[in-house]
Amino acid sequence: MTKENSKILISGASGNVGQHVVTQLAQKKVSARAGVHSQDKAAAFRKTGVEAVVLDFNSRESIAAAFKGIDTLFLVTPGSPD
Repeated sequence: MTKENSKILISGASGNVGQHVVTQLAQKKVSARAGVHSQDKAAAFRKTGVEAVVLDFNSRESIAAAFKGIDTLFLVTPGSPD
């Protein structure tokens, strides 16, 4: 488990693996932030009470915003050269 007051960022949070990680952390009341590729996906997570941000690995601003206040990263990346 994580230390008290820490927060985990889950990249690929709407994917096959990431969505299960987010769900399990939410059930255990672990502070987490879902990183997704669109505002629509972020809005869907927010409706369930999960903090979510758009995370674009090609945008430094997006990365900086997503990592603000984060102590731990659960990194899920697509199987692509980018």
